[in-house]
Amino acid sequence: MSDALGAPPPIQPSLRRYDLDWIRVIAFMVLILYHVGMFYVPWDFHVKSPHPIEALEPIMMLTNPWRMTLLFLVSGCATRFMADRFAAKSKNQWALAGSRTLRLLPPLLFGMFVIVPPQSYYEISEALRGFGVADPAGSPVLHDFWMRYATASGHWCDATGCLVTPTYNHLWFVLYLLIYSLVLSLILSMPGERSAPQRSAEYAFAGWGL
Repeated sequence: MSDALGAPPPIQPSLRRYDLDWIRVIAFMVLILYHVGMFYVPWDFHVKSPHPIEALEPIMMLTNPWRMTLLFLVSGCATRFMADRFAAKSKNQWALAGSRTLRLLPPLLFGMFVIVPPQSYYEISEALRGFGVADPAGSPVLHDFWMRYATASGHWCDATGCLVTPTYNHLWFVLYLLIYSLVLSLILSMPGERSAPQRSAEYAFAGWGL
């Protein structure tokens, strides 16, 4: 009896999907290399190298059909798992919206106001060099850059359009994921055992529909 009382509790199996973790890691590695490659291919990008590498084009094009789709698939699975955990704990579906907002909005804002501004600064500097400005950093166009960036008062325009700030650049994925999470919370909060939008989505993505 003492042996039974002293026996350790059974180990609960981990619910973490390590396969999805590794898929996410690989997808982000591909994404980082892809954005580095954008500097060297002739396609439109924020800044371009004067030394293009044509051999990169077919390699990068091979990733276009599945690169972002894979990321959205993994992120969608994580969001659905979170929604199921909230449902199992009898939490309101708006708890999902709050949780995803707390997870996604702070890094999005941090990126927009800390990470992206140097990218926009460099983009404008390169554009000024293209217009023949020898010292872009000393140009009045870039004076008080961060404040003008944050207050959308830069008026950085050329013949092709204007750079509207503050912007998110490559962080658009985080913004879209936040929006999709809020939409999912809205669908799951609809009355009934399963709302019509939820049934339609489950039917559309069942089997090969995924």
